[in-house]
Amino acid sequence: MKNILLLVLLVLSLQANAWGFQPKDVINAKQKGDQGIVKVYPVTQDQAWDIAQAVFRWKRSNAVTLHPEENYMLTSIGIITCPCKTEVGVWVEPVDNDNTKVTIITIGRVQKNLFTNVETFHDPVGPDFHKKFEQGVEMVKNGGKLPEYLPSGK
Repeated sequence: MKNILLLVLLVLSLQANAWGFQPKDVINAKQKGDQGIVKVYPVTQDQAWDIAQAVFRWKRSNAVTLHPEENYMLTSIGIITCPCKTEVGVWVEPVDNDNTKVTIITIGRVQKNLFTNVETFHDPVGPDFHKKFEQGVEMVKNGGKLPEYLPSGK
C-alpha cells in the first residue's frame, strides 16, 4: 500500500511539473521583451542583489538560483510540484554607480472565473516584491543589516 501511494505521488509530481511553468519560461518572457514590473532604486548593484535575495527569504520562496554573470536570479513561490506555483525571475542591472534597475517577471497562478470560464493571470508576487524591496532599501540606507526574516507586521 505504501509503495502504491508513493508511486501515485511520484506520477502526480511529474505531471504537475509537465503542466506547470518552468524557470525557462520566465527567461523566455524576458528575451521576448516582457518588461515585467520595473523600478529604479538608489542603491548599488551589489546592494540590490543582496536585497533581492533577502526579499525571497522573507517571502519564503523556493530555492533561488543565482546567475550574477547575466544579472538575474530565478525562484518559484508556491508548492514546487504544483502547477499553480509562480515562477519568478528578477533582473538586477546597473543604471549608474549609485542606481540600479530591478525588474521582476512572474509567470503562473492562473485563476479561472467560474461564471465566464475566462482564465486570468493573478500576480500577487510582483507588486509585493517591490514593496518589500523598498523596505530593504530603507534598511540598507539607514545603515542596518538585512534580517533573515522580515519582522512581523511589515
